[in-house]
Amino acid sequence: MLRPHDRRVGFGVTLLPNALPEFLSWCRTAEASGFDTIGVGDSQSLYREAFLAAALCGQETTRVKFGPRVINPMTRHPAISASGAATCSASAAATARCTTPASAPRAWRRCGSTPSPSATC
Repeated sequence: MLRPHDRRVGFGVTLLPNALPEFLSWCRTAEASGFDTIGVGDSQSLYREAFLAAALCGQETTRVKFGPRVINPMTRHPAISASGAATCSASAAATARCTTPASAPRAWRRCGSTPSPSATC
């Protein structure tokens, strides 16, 4: 059951890690502006490495939840994603988050992998 303080509406922002100094400045600004979550865009061909940028975001902030917004299971193996999320979590005082799209199981099957049920993970 949700407690009253769990029902609070929060706000997040997605930032794209182009130039890391600018990205980290935006992370500090987002936290100072009261955002609850900072998502990091993940596109290996367009932006800097999402998990590295997220870990740096975690070191620059103290309160916000952070992490790659939505990772692509076609270009990033689930084991690599799990390792990246663990690294983010271990590198910061804030809370790391990692999201895969709802279509991830279909994508894993297309690339020859079989997703495990949540109960076995």
